[in-house]
Amino acid sequence: MRVDDSYAWGGGELCGLYDPDSTRASVVEDFALFCKLAVANGVVLAGWDWDRTLGAAEGLLSFAFEKDDARSKYGGENVFTSISGKPSLRATAERIYGFSVVSCGGCASDPGANATLRRLRREVEGAFEPVRDHMGKPALHTGAHAPALVALLADVGGAPRWSALLRALKQPHTSY
Repeated sequence: MRVDDSYAWGGGELCGLYDPDSTRASVVEDFALFCKLAVANGVVLAGWDWDRTLGAAEGLLSFAFEKDDARSKYGGENVFTSISGKPSLRATAERIYGFSVVSCGGCASDPGANATLRRLRREVEGAFEPVRDHMGKPALHTGAHAPALVALLADVGGAPRWSALLRALKQPHTSY
């Protein structure tokens, strides 16, 4: 839902699946940043099941998810419900990214974003460089030529599981 919010509330920023130039690799890269931020900002619980998370992502990341989808799936979505202890996708995203897209606008490229976001964005972009260089191949290149990628993904399920996610995704902007 954060990708949709970045478009709707963040000044029309096109990131993730909403970027018309997105590829399977760029969608996975954006999701990797989200997951790394969730770990870094203490949003992920100890013992988190990354295999289950990435397995679920295989069927979800190729499709837009808007507030109406959240209402249908979860019976509601309101950032203010988090005050009373009820979960909110928007409130959780604010904890993960460190800012509200409604008040600040934009995705991870927002210049006002926090230091953790800026650092992790640089790390993710650098580590995913081999993937962008080999877009036609349906796997993350996790051999000796991509040690930064292997290290980056170690605490969020591991490079082999992320490679399976990349292979499983449908190419964005195609007919299903």
